[in-house]
Amino acid sequence: MMPMADGQVRNVSFLAAVALEHDCRMVVAEDVNLDGRLDLVVDHNPPDWDANTDGSHLSVFLNNMPAVGNFIGLAFQRRPGGIELNGTRIYVSCGGRETVGYIVDGDSFESQHSTTKHFGLGSATEVESVRIVWPDGLERIVTNPAINRYHRIPAPARDR
Repeated sequence: MMPMADGQVRNVSFLAAVALEHDCRMVVAEDVNLDGRLDLVVDHNPPDWDANTDGSHLSVFLNNMPAVGNFIGLAFQRRPGGIELNGTRIYVSCGGRETVGYIVDGDSFESQHSTTKHFGLGSATEVESVRIVWPDGLERIVTNPAINRYHRIPAPARDR
């Protein structure tokens, strides 16, 4: 989907060469090559697919569009014995606005999202803060993190 000058949002998947005439069961947006642009991972079955004899097809569509804005990425890492990441809330404060993201699992049909979160910043050149609220209520605040890169965020230990 692409925002247009008239304020509408239009489906441009065919023009972007990611439209499939297949039975697509799973689509995940993920920055596979860590270049700051979200790519698509798609599990699909061609029209003549036979569930008894054929496996699914997996396609990765790398986003080769010119980068048009800044981003910040957070790569959450599980720790042996650490708290669970599912349910973690991430608040990114940038340019007087706050955007929220969540670490979730089990919300997509036949797919699983990673624990990496990508936030587009548009033309903003800095992030004031990132506030992370772990499922048990513990908070971590990162002030003035660098943009246009991914930050590794380890999960806290259970025995704080």
